[in-house]
Amino acid sequence: NQGFVVALSSFVESQKSGVSKFIADQVKRWDLGQLTRLIEMNIGKDLQYIRFNGMVIGGLAGIVLYTAERLFLVN
Repeated sequence: NQGFVVALSSFVESQKSGVSKFIADQVKRWDLGQLTRLIEMNIGKDLQYIRFNGMVIGGLAGIVLYTAERLFLVN
């Protein structure tokens, strides 16, 4: 097993630049529609949570700022 791991590690190391170039070439060929679909398919649910959390935090920050402004204007 150790010999296989060593051989596989050296093979992967020797092919690293080729694999990187292959992946980069594939990504460069994508158009905006493909990229959008890929992102939405893989992390769309997480993006919805991020959007929702941003809305909640933004709303709370707005309420705090509005309240602080009203308190300082009254006094």
